[in-house]
Amino acid sequence: MEPQVYSHEILVAGADFSTCEAKVRRFFSRTELVRYDSVRIAAPAALRGDAPGFWQRLEQGVAANRRVVGELLEELNREGIESLAAIREMDQGSGSKVFHTIAHLLDGFFGIDSVFYNLEDDSHWVSPLLDERIKAEPASFWLLTVEGIIQIGGAVLPGQLRPFERTDE
Repeated sequence: MEPQVYSHEILVAGADFSTCEAKVRRFFSRTELVRYDSVRIAAPAALRGDAPGFWQRLEQGVAANRRVVGELLEELNREGIESLAAIREMDQGSGSKVFHTIAHLLDGFFGIDSVFYNLEDDSHWVSPLLDERIKAEPASFWLLTVEGIIQIGGAVLPGQLRPFERTDE
């Protein structure tokens, strides 16, 4: 079976690509919600804050996260959850798992559903304060395209999934 590849745009501060790459690799080695067998970071795809296309790619990443939240909310609607009040009546199951994923995106917990992730704020968005910092010091911020790879070899390995998808419990 082909490996599963998850792509993420990561915003990180650093003097150069190597510094930022090291910070991103450290993050992926320590995050508890996602475990990849390997992580690829392509230097040619990296964009420094003063490069053409930086702001467009950053905005596209944030917009993609908003789309994911919207799609997950639509999924909840299909499950019959049409208001926040309905959540208190929700049973454990696929709907609660979708709600959990939405909460992670809004809270800033990185997951496989994260299209864009702001490592500086531990967020899926860009705060007004960080926006101003990037504009003041654009050469100190980078967008790195990261591919997380899971080699599943025909079988799902429980340690590689989000906790609510575990099959060994």
